[in-house]
Amino acid sequence: MENFSAAKTTRGNLYQVTPLNIVVVDGFNSRQDFGDLTELAEQIKEQGVLNPITVQSFKDKDGVEKYRLVDGERRYRAVMKLLKDGVDIQRVPAIIVPKNLSQEELLIQQVLRNEGKKFNDYEMGVFCQKLMQVCGYTKSEVARKIGKTNSQVSIWLSLLDIDNEELREEMKNNNVTGDVVRKVLRANQNDEQKTLDEIRKAKEKAQSNGKTRVTLKDVEGNVVVQKASDEIKRGIGQLFKYINKFTEENTQKGVELQLDLQAIYDGLCNGKTIDVILNELAVVTSVV
Repeated sequence: MENFSAAKTTRGNLYQVTPLNIVVVDGFNSRQDFGDLTELAEQIKEQGVLNPITVQSFKDKDGVEKYRLVDGERRYRAVMKLLKDGVDIQRVPAIIVPKNLSQEELLIQQVLRNEGKKFNDYEMGVFCQKLMQVCGYTKSEVARKIGKTNSQVSIWLSLLDIDNEELREEMKNNNVTGDVVRKVLRANQNDEQKTLDEIRKAKEKAQSNGKTRVTLKDVEGNVVVQKASDEIKRGIGQLFKYINKFTEENTQKGVELQLDLQAIYDGLCNGKTIDVILNELAVVTSVV
């Protein structure tokens, strides 16, 4: 049995537990990319585990106290690497969550207590999918549970629909963000092989510039045009929003708008606001 004598902290009870008694449940962690643990292991070797891991205690079939890992697998893996290399680590700091926490609550703990390497876009997709499968939640319920928008959850989940394994691995390994992949996919009419080819080229370009992750700036071809098109679409959408509002407010007054895009552009360049420009373009067509 472990020694549970420890001081209280603002995050709950902090204990010292034996790393060899920590159990990692296959498939529980949403993390796909654990990264290079060398630097973390070296830090732990010199300073110990600074950020406590999170565990849930249970007894195995022999009645031995064990700890199911909830959060902190990178730290756990770094500790196990050090133990394998002969470093003497007898205890690690751990926050022990209640035994009666549900699977849903344990999954959410992964995100809430994650103070180290944040989940990437693909990993968040895996996490949201687990909440839906384990708890039977809809996308909207998942969004509400984790404080995100419905559209953001949908974007993360959409990454799991990509069939190309190499493209998925690039996201899992954090070589490219899900946002970049989505934009390149859309620019290529969802052609995954063409998208992968562009990501490969972009990856080579990023690495030649000393970067470890692909950004849109590294991607060549029609994705740049697509990005510009998206920005233009947003701008036009805002313009029509103001035009429709102006029309609704002035039609009954006998005022009609003579739409002139060049005049609108010139007016905006000269520092005028859109409402001023639209009023300048308006003409009285009848007396009310």
